[in-house]
Amino acid sequence: MMKFPNGDIYNGDWYGAEKTGVGFMQFSNGDMYQGRWVSDKMEGKGRYTWASGEEFLGEFFGNQMITGVFVNKEGMYVEIK
Repeated sequence: MMKFPNGDIYNGDWYGAEKTGVGFMQFSNGDMYQGRWVSDKMEGKGRYTWASGEEFLGEFFGNQMITGVFVNKEGMYVEIK
């Protein structure tokens, strides 16, 4: 587990000094990400949960949400293609 100076906490795989593999990040703003990492970027399958309770489940590339499902606090979802 690694705690960063900004308050983010990462628990997962490393390759050298980079987050690479599977890991969990608790961001200092209350958001969370669990899934694949490549060279310190969210990449592959993952789940991003905002502090508000909304979620995105799907594919990431270069820290961007690409395809998947967005679920709001009420449980309604929108598929993103």
